[in-house]
Amino acid sequence: MNFGYSFTFQSLDKGLIEKFGPTGFTSYISKVSSSSVGYNSGFIFNAIFFILCFVFLFVFYFVSSF
Repeated sequence: MNFGYSFTFQSLDKGLIEKFGPTGFTSYISKVSSSSVGYNSGFIFNAIFFILCFVFLFVFYFVSSF
């Protein structure tokens, strides 16, 4: 019983699933968004440029995967 709790629950459920699941995803998004704050200059044209670049890269990634 202790082995099942300590290995299965704590290592797999709390370790791997949370690291690569929702908790890991939200921490990754938080790190990316906080690092991208430095690129914001306050001008709308710069924001539109970055949005269009990321949309282009996103579409190119999915088109090239087929």
